[in-house]
Parts: sequence; structure tokens; C-alpha cells
Amino acid sequence: MLEFKVPEALQALNDRLRRRFSRAPDTVDFLPEDSADLGEMAGLTVEKPTSRPDGKRSDMEQQIRLLSKTFEGQSELELLHAVAISYLRRDTPHTQKAWKLFRRLWAEQSGFLVERLSVRWLISALQTFYDHSDVPDERSAGGMGFIYGNLIKVYETEHHARRRNRPPEAHAFKNKSVPGMFGFSPGDDILINLNVLMLDAAKRGGLAGAPLIHLMDAVARGDTVFQRTDALASVHPFSEHPRFTFSFDGRKNQS
Repeated sequence: MLEFKVPEALQALNDRLRRRFSRAPDTVDFLPEDSADLGEMAGLTVEKPTSRPDGKRSDMEQQIRLLSKTFEGQSELELLHAVAISYLRRDTPHTQKAWKLFRRLWAEQSGFLVERLSVRWLISALQTFYDHSDVPDERSAGGMGFIYGNLIKVYETEHHARRRNRPPEAHAFKNKSVPGMFGFSPGDDILINLNVLMLDAAKRGGLAGAPLIHLMDAVARGDTVFQRTDALASVHPFSEHPRFTFSFDGRKNQS
């Protein structure tokens, strides 16, 4: 793999890339056996959680309760898909098992999944293929799909705001242009995650890496949707949210 210097404007992205998967060595394995009967799970319904989630997604048990609430009344197979993704977004001792289950889900139950999953979860699946597949075409399709879906989300939100001549309210915009696709709330981590995946693709891109990374450097120094969105950190209601994330360095607004 070719090595080249990462421009200063992209160094924070490079640091974030190195720690994309937070270490969680003590995570308990709540996954079913990797030989589980997926067809049977497709016919089972997710019941209402017996205890209320406390919102702490860093704890896998709480994350599963949150997901169970999200998928209440839907199939156990859809819940398993989301849980496998949650394990694969952390550095745990169960990555290999979660990846085997994830691949089985898409190899054996793709028809069921594409009919049931919302666009939100399709994009999450694509990101997971990018993050974990060692098949070049799968990884390429995953990364391109992740970027494609999230840029549409960002564009449609900005388009909605411009029609009303005001910034979208935090966590309020409902994206009706693509059924099942959530709106983009300025300050969440979509934009920096897009840039992190682009930088990762550039660093793995061989001869194509140099032009891509310098394109990113120019965008980081330009005036685009990234900079316009970051400027909303000082605008109400976003100035009230200390977790506003910036597009290229990940800093949190402390207003």
C-alpha cells in the first residue's frame, strides 16, 4: 500500500480513523450461535423490552434493549441484523462471530432483509461491508453506498431548510423525499464520518489515493456544505447543543 503525507487540514480525520472502533474488551456475548436457524428467527416477533433502556449505548446490554424497543413488533431477524452491526462497530472479542452472522444474514436472507429494513439500516449494512469485508468489490460497494445515501440525506435536509429560509430545527426534520430515510440534524457525526471513510478509501486507494486526498484537502479549505453546516454551531438552536460535531476535526461546540 502506497504511503503519502496526510495534509494538515486532514490530520484530525486521520486521528479519528485510527480509533474508529472503540475498544470494548469486556463486552458480553449476547449473540446467538453463529449456526443459528435464521429462517426460524424470521418468523419470530420482537417483544417489548422487560426493562426500560437507560440510553447508554456504550453498554451492549443497554444497546440491545434500545434496539429491541426500535424493532418491537418486527422480526427477530431484523433485530439480529442491528445487533450484529452494533458489535461490529466496536472492537470486542466477538467480531469474528458477529461478522459470520452478518454475512450469513445477507447470503441466506437478503430477500427478507431488503423487504423489511428501512433505508437507514440499509445504509448501516453498506457501511458494515465497507468496514469489515476483505472482498474488494463488496468493500467498494459498501463505501460508495454509504457515501451516496448520506449525501442524499444531507442534501435533502439543506434543500428543506432553504425552501423555508431557515435552518432545520435540531432533530426535528422528517425526510419525506426517500421513505425510511431519517433527516440529517446539523451537528451529528454524519459529515465527519463521510470524511473519515473518504480518507480511509484514499489511504487504501493505491495510485488513486493521491488525487483523492488532495481533493479532500481542497474541500476542507473551501466553502461547501461542510463549512456552512459547521457555521450553524453558533446559531440557535444548535448553539444549545454542546455535542455539535465539526466536519473535519470532530471538535465539539462548547457554547
